[in-house]
Amino acid sequence: MEQLRNILRGSFPRRRCFLSHLTDTAFFRNPSEVGQSCRGSINLQEARILSDKITNNIVISASSQTFHLKAGNDVDRQKWLSALEYSRHKAIKQAESDEDEEAHLGPGESRVSVLQRTHKELLKKLDDLQTAARILEKHGDELIRCVSEPEIDRKTLSERAALLKITTAAVLKAAEEFVDLSDRGSRRMGKVVATEQREKVMLQEQLETLAKQHSSLERAATYTDSNNFNPPLSAYSDMEDEFHDAAEELSLSGSR
Repeated sequence: MEQLRNILRGSFPRRRCFLSHLTDTAFFRNPSEVGQSCRGSINLQEARILSDKITNNIVISASSQTFHLKAGNDVDRQKWLSALEYSRHKAIKQAESDEDEEAHLGPGESRVSVLQRTHKELLKKLDDLQTAARILEKHGDELIRCVSEPEIDRKTLSERAALLKITTAAVLKAAEEFVDLSDRGSRRMGKVVATEQREKVMLQEQLETLAKQHSSLERAATYTDSNNFNPPLSAYSDMEDEFHDAAEELSLSGSR
């Protein structure tokens, strides 16, 4: 995990925090918001990372949004750039590995069992999202009541606002997890179906090849048997009958 802090210089310097973790880079308004309310995130797998050596600027752009980072010096710029490129490389490798794993069923798994498990996980995530939404509504009502009171207790108001902010972050996180799980489940089922179709075509081609080989072997065996076939000789075969002229002595003695 690399934490990238960005100092925006100007009349009123403000501290920003960028957190690069696994496949995403997230933006927070200040370091105290880390783990509570994310201001936006970019999937590094699909992002473009540009760097300017002269201004020490780094631009992380994707289809959804763009982050602009300004390092204090070239050393920090190189360190940030290396961390981002490394995270991007890991994100791409992880995505490729996930695609290979998602395309194949495990031992004892079937398309129906995968679909049932995904449906069960989606229901659980949806329940978490609905629970977080109910808590958010409750904290929102409490904050409204606190503001509506004639005498506003600043401490209570601050606590209600903090709870609302934390709950909002929880709702956003639950929603992101639900969408991510839905997307992964849909992609996996599509890949499983595509893999099954390819395996079915390959099996059909192998069966056709085996059938052709079997037919060729049968024809070859029939041809060999026909060439080696000798019909049995009958008792009156000309090949067994040999005729000789009677000996002259035998005919003379017979005439006497």
